[in-house]
Amino acid sequence: MGCPANTKTLSKYLIEELVIDKKPFGIHHFTDGEAMTWYDFAKRILKENALESMVKLEKIKNYHTFVKRPKKSILAKQ
Repeated sequence: MGCPANTKTLSKYLIEELVIDKKPFGIHHFTDGEAMTWYDFAKRILKENALESMVKLEKIKNYHTFVKRPKKSILAKQ
């Protein structure tokens, strides 16, 4: 699980926080605040692009990958 960020809201954040408010450069954490699985994320992308009927998503419990990821990598939005 994670909190993907929409590029529009991320761009708005960058402009408001770094350009207008002139906050110091460095590491900034940003999230849209909605936690979801990769399956939920893919489902959302298909729905927003009216592609739900063209692709059949399936949940896979034993998805194998070489990449080590934490099960939950949810950022808290403050």
